Amino acid sequence: MKVLSRGLFLLGLAVALVTTAGVVLNYSPVPYWDQWIGNVDWYMKANQSWWPAFWSLHNEHRLLFSRLIFYPDMRWFGGVNVLSFISNVVMCGLMALSLWRAAIFRSGMTAEAKLATAGIILAFCFSWMQRDNFTWAFQNQWFAVGMFAILAFHALALSAAGGYSKRWFAAGIFAALTSAFSMANGSLAWPVFILLMAYYRFPLRYFAVAIVVALMEVFFYFHHADGAMGTLQHGTPGWVLRHDPVGLVRYAVAYLGSPIYHPFHRFKLATLAGLLVVVGTATGFVCACKNRDMKVMPLLATAIFMCITALATGIGRLTLGLESVFEPRYATNGLLAWASILLFWAVNLKRETMRPLVYGGIGVGLLSVLVVQPAAFTGNPDVLYGRLVAGQAMRDDIFDRQYMQALWFAGPNGDAIKPIVLQAQKESISILRPNATGYDTPPDHIDSTKTCPGAYDSTKPTETPGWQRAEGWTYADHGRARTVAITDASGKTVGSGVVGGYRPDAAAAVGTRNKRLGWVAFYRDTPNIHVFAKTGTGYCMIR
Repeated sequence: MKVLSRGLFLLGLAVALVTTAGVVLNYSPVPYWDQWIGNVDWYMKANQSWWPAFWSLHNEHRLLFSRLIFYPDMRWFGGVNVLSFISNVVMCGLMALSLWRAAIFRSGMTAEAKLATAGIILAFCFSWMQRDNFTWAFQNQWFAVGMFAILAFHALALSAAGGYSKRWFAAGIFAALTSAFSMANGSLAWPVFILLMAYYRFPLRYFAVAIVVALMEVFFYFHHADGAMGTLQHGTPGWVLRHDPVGLVRYAVAYLGSPIYHPFHRFKLATLAGLLVVVGTATGFVCACKNRDMKVMPLLATAIFMCITALATGIGRLTLGLESVFEPRYATNGLLAWASILLFWAVNLKRETMRPLVYGGIGVGLLSVLVVQPAAFTGNPDVLYGRLVAGQAMRDDIFDRQYMQALWFAGPNGDAIKPIVLQAQKESISILRPNATGYDTPPDHIDSTKTCPGAYDSTKPTETPGWQRAEGWTYADHGRARTVAITDASGKTVGSGVVGGYRPDAAAAVGTRNKRLGWVAFYRDTPNIHVFAKTGTGYCMIR
């Protein structure tokens, strides 16, 4: 048992470390998609009037907790996603810790079983199949909403164990509120919270407090909140229940089974896995209604919460198509549902003949995690470089369709971000400030006579009048150069660019294994340009 426990813990730790490495490999300073609205534009509004900005909706969500991370990231960390990427990993770790504490509290586990449980939870919580929630700097709320819901349920268990401790009950109320103000589905924790209170037989006055707080939260959440019931056409409860109830059920079941889909890409397998989660959760609920001696009830509460979340997500997103259920960001809740219900039954199952089913479920879950995990090492350098180039275009006021759509999908041209970019330039924030991470603001004049290996291959006009796009490669500073500058024949700076494009031909020419030597730069219409790479000691002319 000791060997197995240590092996499972090391497995979980390895999964967490690999995912952390994947986050580092996929780091990008460039705001992406919702970040332009939810980070950059929101931050500028928060500086004008902080409370309306903090309280405002993002789609159907009030992201109060996440904005406590987004704001300092923009203000004190340069707005280049440093704190936000770190918070994704930290929040996931805290979610895993919360689930582990709930799983071992009064569980009767041995020390070896607790260690094994820690490994299983780490593996599920840090699985790379939810990669979007690690590699997109706008996603810490996915971990926050689950973590605070778990903490709310666990606080009830602690309160009940301590003679209905008011301190722990208050902590549970606070955690439930914080979950609600992390993402919209956090409000769905309240009915589960109250059901768990009923299981623990809290005094009626506690119910009164919880119900009043829940009603107040829901009232203020939806008061004067256009879009709080969903922002997509036909994405309302009434429409979905009337027109496609079967589709809603299929969506919710597949949502819960998504951890099987990501490694094996079989819809039927995901549906079967989701059905097992639903059956396991429903069976647990029935058993809890009959038996007041069930252990680790916060885990069952978490599984119920995830099942309700799956239905709510289907109401809001079914209109996008059933296949949208397998977006990587949704896998977080599926993984949490799996871990919760499997560990709940691992503790509570008394029929030895049924234990292989639970242990088999854990094994299949861990196998799914392991199949996907190596992808964390691959990264997606072409996509990251494309965003870096698009960011350079935004810095130069080049609002061509291809660059805006690399950063924002909405609209035919993605031009919704144009006014945000222009205002961010005026306020000098995020990647629009001078010398932002990943970019260079070269001096007005460069007269270096030093040369370095490379080439200027081609140039073509952009869609923006007066601007050209140039491409080439450089092996300056042994391939460590990250930016280039362009001057006219007199040395006057007329443009700049970024290095990191895939150029295996250039790598072969200079005999290096580093194939990311390509550069793209934008410059004002100028004849007879010179291209300089920036090194640790200055600039060198590419020849």
